Amino acid sequence: MGSQDIKRLAFDLGAQFKTPLENLTVGAMVANLGGMKDLRNDKTTLPALLRIGPAYTIELENAKSRVTVAADLLHVFPEKHSYLNVGGEFLFNHVLAARLGYQFGSEGRGFSGGIGLEYDIFLVDYAYAPISSDLGNTHTVSLTINF
Repeated sequence: MGSQDIKRLAFDLGAQFKTPLENLTVGAMVANLGGMKDLRNDKTTLPALLRIGPAYTIELENAKSRVTVAADLLHVFPEKHSYLNVGGEFLFNHVLAARLGYQFGSEGRGFSGGIGLEYDIFLVDYAYAPISSDLGNTHTVSLTINF
């Protein structure tokens, strides 16, 4: 592996911990460690970032549902700026999920929302987030297969 190959290597590290408090977890991750190949003629660096935050889940046995609320602090090192993200998910019958979130500290982002559908090993998610400054809206669709 030459020095050029190392510049193309980037990775993320993360962990999630169960706390002594029942239903409370804490997660942390660092992302975009390493580098990437130059894009066309421009040298490009990945914005290294740190995320850390808790999540608390409440099981609603009678309604066959679950509510999770979470928050995280996101720090982007090149910008030297931090954002606070908060959100929640309502999962009905372990099949249909509805999600809402908000990002504080950002001029371009704020509210976001989405839905998810889970069947056996498949999970389909849709997310919507408006972006200010006339940049339009984002729509994200993902398919997850759990082995």
